[in-house]
Amino acid sequence: STGEISFVRVNFDGSMAASTLEKRFDVQGKVRTLYTAVNNFETTLDPDQKLSLPADAVTVKSDRLNYAQWQPRNADQSMHELQATGNVHVVSGTFEATADRLSYQQQTEMLIIEGTSRTDAQLWHQTSPNSRDRRHLTAEKILYRVTDGQTIIPNIKNIDIID
Repeated sequence: STGEISFVRVNFDGSMAASTLEKRFDVQGKVRTLYTAVNNFETTLDPDQKLSLPADAVTVKSDRLNYAQWQPRNADQSMHELQATGNVHVVSGTFEATADRLSYQQQTEMLIIEGTSRTDAQLWHQTSPNSRDRRHLTAEKILYRVTDGQTIIPNIKNIDIID
């Protein structure tokens, strides 16, 4: 990432409940979220304008989004947690996922991508944004670390590896 400032924008067509005291918010109704790094505070980006987004941007679309910021004991910096539910679709330069529920905790850098009993979660990932070696996983639950691509599939029943 080239920027030094984290940029987050959330567009939605429903309602929002927030608590500045607890540093959390809950948004409902066709939620579109953008996360990226920028060089200055004057930068404005829109998750609905995909063509103008930086290469390292992450977008999350869902029916509902919960966000919380908290301070771990004996830590200098705050941690961020995100949970998206209902028709979740996340896209970045190195991965894409669809699920019923997606959660992310900054402390572990792990995405937890979950399907339902009827529809599995799906993850497509590659080593770099321009890589042609794109892998596809389908499972009820997938744990994916965004920093290094480590993938864990609990309770795996079947796998096909084609090389």
